[in-house]
Amino acid sequence: MKLGLANHKVDVVKHDPTWRQEFARCRSELALVTEIVPTRIEHIGSTAILDMPAKPILDMVLGIEHFPHISPKLIDALKNVGFLRLKVEKPEEIVFAKFTDDSYQVKTHYLHLTQYRGQLWRDWIQFRDRLNESAELRSEYLALKHSLVEHTEITIEKYTDAKVEFVKKVIST
Repeated sequence: MKLGLANHKVDVVKHDPTWRQEFARCRSELALVTEIVPTRIEHIGSTAILDMPAKPILDMVLGIEHFPHISPKLIDALKNVGFLRLKVEKPEEIVFAKFTDDSYQVKTHYLHLTQYRGQLWRDWIQFRDRLNESAELRSEYLALKHSLVEHTEITIEKYTDAKVEFVKKVIST
């Protein structure tokens, strides 16, 4: 398994079944160092979807009971296993990433902290579960992803933004 994508690059690679194993390893490690029960750590994003090509970055969500109040102890625990807080400003989440090295140019993992069972948590889980249950939705999503990466000028921001309507459609049904 090879994880990692350079900053600002968009690349979609063939699904790798070992992504689930890497998630299981990360979940165990995170539960151990943060003392958060494993059921509050979920695998999300395309790497969590059956046979779905994806950007080679593992996305996870960690549910916090009293978000956005996060203890310094939790932040230190995440840092000790390589997760660094990103300068991403979003009202419902705090984003951490793991990198291949100290140049911080290639991300391998994202960890999204949000309210446990809050709206964002439920949306991410619902999107993942609906796509895993529906071959038709997976095909539609894959076609969208392929159409986006065919554009040579696509940025990661445009790639992400272009998928928003599809995600909304999936979680609203």
